[in-house]
Amino acid sequence: MNNFIKELFKVESIEHSKLETLEETLEIIEDDYLEKLTESYEIDVSIIRNEKIRRLNSKIKEDFKSNLMNFTSEEHKSFNEFYNGIVDYSDENVYVNLKKFTALGIIFLFTTNGGKLYIFKIPDELCEIYEELIRTS
Repeated sequence: MNNFIKELFKVESIEHSKLETLEETLEIIEDDYLEKLTESYEIDVSIIRNEKIRRLNSKIKEDFKSNLMNFTSEEHKSFNEFYNGIVDYSDENVYVNLKKFTALGIIFLFTTNGGKLYIFKIPDELCEIYEELIRTS
């Protein structure tokens, strides 16, 4: 990613091989990203790290459906593209939407090479919720 994108996702970038679940991802994120998520979900920032992770793990899953319902049509399109793994990176809204998704902890960005190549991941638990929503719609 170019320097602008690297800087834009500096807090949200996870220097680690891709993980599958929300809980294991929350356990390895840096403190500044954990604090950002904690503030996004209005969780007490003064509690210990393990408690933040436990509450975020629960809250992100609980709020996922309502967060999706509050997305604009463009955000829905973008999230669906990430879900399907077919993303038009030339669309500048992709990065704006990705910033929103990472701030909500519904998509995570992993890198293992200092930011030369990023891999995004929607945690498995959220994929299951999303698939259930698609089936029942």
